[in-house]
Amino acid sequence: MLDLAAESSLDPDIILLDARTGISPANAPLLFDVSDLAVVCFFPHLQARRGTGALVRALLNAHSRRSSGDADLTPEPRFLISPLPPGPSAARVGARALEWIEEWLAPEAARRPNTVGPLMAEELVHAVSYSPEIAFRDAVSGEPSDWSPYSPIVDWLEQLLPIGEDAPATAATGDKSQILDELSFSTGTAEAQATLLHDYVITRVSSQALSPGVPLVIGRKGTGKTALFRWLLETASPSPVPICCPQTFLDKYPWTLGAEGFSAIEGEFEHAGKSWRSFWPCYIALALYLGLPPQDRATPPERFALDLTDFDRSSGSYAQLEVVDALRAMLVHP
Repeated sequence: MLDLAAESSLDPDIILLDARTGISPANAPLLFDVSDLAVVCFFPHLQARRGTGALVRALLNAHSRRSSGDADLTPEPRFLISPLPPGPSAARVGARALEWIEEWLAPEAARRPNTVGPLMAEELVHAVSYSPEIAFRDAVSGEPSDWSPYSPIVDWLEQLLPIGEDAPATAATGDKSQILDELSFSTGTAEAQATLLHDYVITRVSSQALSPGVPLVIGRKGTGKTALFRWLLETASPSPVPICCPQTFLDKYPWTLGAEGFSAIEGEFEHAGKSWRSFWPCYIALALYLGLPPQDRATPPERFALDLTDFDRSSGSYAQLEVVDALRAMLVHP
């Protein structure tokens, strides 16, 4: 079947094979002989420990029909723990699964060269919690919130896709000095690059960030969060209004508060008897008024007595002072 698929006009990148539980004459060839990646789905119940361990040991000693040079390849092992129970027991179940997997992988550690490093259980495991909404649904939905728990499995598959060949280099023509003068190298951070939107590579993560089901994007310093923020601001439709933004964009969106502005507002709470709960509706309403085009703005209630006519000419710290003054006036009223 695989040979026919490879020779056909279908030209598939990936073929998914659903093997039955355990080891049998029907599924052993699928797992051990033809698979490049074997995702072992299991729940770490004590009754499943011996059988799943035997399956993993057999998998790690198998040789698929692929080879690299003179060496036969072993299917890549991955583990999907599902269904992970809700509540505090989830951590205990996950820790038990990692312990078992480390035990199953330990005998094979010496097979890998030092330059590659040992198999790490944490890198090979993903857990999916039980979802009644999905379990009792008649069809698979297209909502990102439904399939996002399974996206790490997609990443496992993508790592095995063949890498396309580089386009052949073309000979440059013209004077060397002229060619060097025409070269352009961007400096500075990604979010400040003039060609960012043209050069930005849309990944699964950036597409997920557009979903209403993803309220938070986290990452270490330097991983591209600010560039993603700019990409979302300038490409999302309808055009979003930033409420808070990185320091880099404070001048571009002068109604957004920086650290000093938030600190000044917090100092007002003791005098006005207010809190952040009172602050956020006022701040969001003010940001929408100042961030939307004039034709889309709603006039602020008269009781606030706000004069924002000169705000569009404000910039930098002066704009922050005006925002703080406007919020003070709004927080005085219910």
